[in-house]
Amino acid sequence: MNKYDVIINKLKKAKTVAVFLHINPDCDCIGSAIALSKFLRKDGKNVDYFSPDLASISMISDKYLFLPGIEEFNKISCERYELSVGVDIGDVGRLGEIAFKKFIKSKDTIIIDHHEIHEDFAKYTYRESNSASTTQILYKIMKQYNESLIDSEIAMLLYAGMVTDTGCFSFENTTSETHCIASELMKYDF
Repeated sequence: MNKYDVIINKLKKAKTVAVFLHINPDCDCIGSAIALSKFLRKDGKNVDYFSPDLASISMISDKYLFLPGIEEFNKISCERYELSVGVDIGDVGRLGEIAFKKFIKSKDTIIIDHHEIHEDFAKYTYRESNSASTTQILYKIMKQYNESLIDSEIAMLLYAGMVTDTGCFSFENTTSETHCIASELMKYDF
């Protein structure tokens, strides 16, 4: 069994998915949420993504407002979700009290994260502390799930998260895998 199989099976099985950000989200978190949502929508899922207050994007820095899909935060298309996914969230406090109440209402809950220090609070947690960013992990998951669903917009969102969490590939968390994935993403010509 591949290390991503459980997460991929849960993502494939769910017809309705809610994706959640952490408080004061960075580009890795925002890029992860939007990219995963767009990817799953391309597979026919009903997906919404939420900021921590479920109402505004006031916590999102203006420097990220250029990202495609930013305007779709907190647009509710479904009252109840089969699956909640938290991206780039190391502990429950980072999700925020308001979002946590919505997060736990789903039948299944997943966290996909790369932080070393963590508190597991979802039913399923997938953490790679050796990955430079959550977007790096998501690319590998998406590639295994169905690589043909990745398009230039999704690739750009994943790449943006990697660039910011690695300090433009200068931080010590940058690995040869990080560079290989960045190279693969750039082939999408965004």
